[in-house]
Amino acid sequence: MRAESDRLADARRLAVEVDVGSTIPLDPKTLELVADSFSEIGITLSFEVSTIEISDEPLISFGAKSEILGSTRDNPQALHVVIARRGAGAHGIVHYRNRNGGRSDSADLGSGAKKITKSNADVLAETGVIVFAETIASEFISNPLLKQAGLDMRQLFARSLAHEIGHALGCPHRPGAGQATLMVQNSALGPVTVANLAIWTRALAGTHGYPQFARSDQDCMNLEHVLSIHALRPSYALRSTKH
Repeated sequence: MRAESDRLADARRLAVEVDVGSTIPLDPKTLELVADSFSEIGITLSFEVSTIEISDEPLISFGAKSEILGSTRDNPQALHVVIARRGAGAHGIVHYRNRNGGRSDSADLGSGAKKITKSNADVLAETGVIVFAETIASEFISNPLLKQAGLDMRQLFARSLAHEIGHALGCPHRPGAGQATLMVQNSALGPVTVANLAIWTRALAGTHGYPQFARSDQDCMNLEHVLSIHALRPSYALRSTKH
């Protein structure tokens, strides 16, 4: 019989399928930073990276998001992430459609998940995370103080992706009030100014060079959530959320 410690270790592992638009450069270091962020709170991510064909046009409509998630998923046991070029202005979203038509593109996650009555393959296929690379790059470029402070675009990208994965596992937004951990929205950090640069540095680089979760965030992350696609278990779905 396997040791209890081995069983618990397996319970904190998550496969992540990452489908990247063919015209979008994704630096492998970005995913390393995301993995470091989760490793610090005891979750091991393993990435399965593929290139997909996706339009460079903004991915805005709910139907278009469902289509790209549904048509590109390869691993039904993995959390599905699509890296697209542009959306409607957000860095990323958590997206779902349930079989009864429930959906939302703008509601806060609040205190947790919405139960759907029965899981089926098409619902699961259209559930996942979408992150918008060009939107993230534009924000970094438009704030040159970040580069002057020794930060780089990979750290901002990693913060955006890790934040969305955190939501996909059930974690809500955290209040700002001077905090810079991963589940705090960027808008709560304030503008990128000389006076505010220290909090942005903590937000992107933490204390070890990568964005960091609050220790309490590990308590709200459920790796058996529907977004990590355990299709034969009771199903829950988060609202699709802008960030």
